[in-house]
Amino acid sequence: MNRRGFTLVELLIGTLLSVILLGIVFQVLSVSVNSWRAGIERTSYRQAARMAVGRITQELKYADQITYPAVGTKAQSIHFYKPADSGPRQRFGFQLGTTGGASTRTLYMTIDNGSPTPLTGNTVSNLEFLIVEQGLVQFQLSLDDGAGAGLETISTLVNCLNFGTQP
Repeated sequence: MNRRGFTLVELLIGTLLSVILLGIVFQVLSVSVNSWRAGIERTSYRQAARMAVGRITQELKYADQITYPAVGTKAQSIHFYKPADSGPRQRFGFQLGTTGGASTRTLYMTIDNGSPTPLTGNTVSNLEFLIVEQGLVQFQLSLDDGAGAGLETISTLVNCLNFGTQP
């Protein structure tokens, strides 16, 4: 007997195998895309944290007086003065959250008691400043993804170049 074409059973088996194969491929692609998105998000958090650490370091580097915290004590915020390019000295502050309902997981900067400016998203789990000695500040910033998974901790030591030179 000469057969031409496929039987209904063969077509159903072929279709079923194709659907199973496409389901597996879709699942692998879905996991890959989700992983890629999560990686991009983590990279974005880390980049924002590095930029914030860079900003804190830049401002602290030219501080001439630290008003809070005291030498040898740790705190979750810092307040200091530094010379302005022109005019009177400027008062800077860095802290997590502010009063008025702002996020307590966002790092904010204030200048001369102005409005707080956010430096990071809602990803900072810990911020700690330690005045090691007059003019030497150690600080640490820890990130997480909001679900409790720690992403990174950045720690640095800053030597205040203008310390003690205020008029």
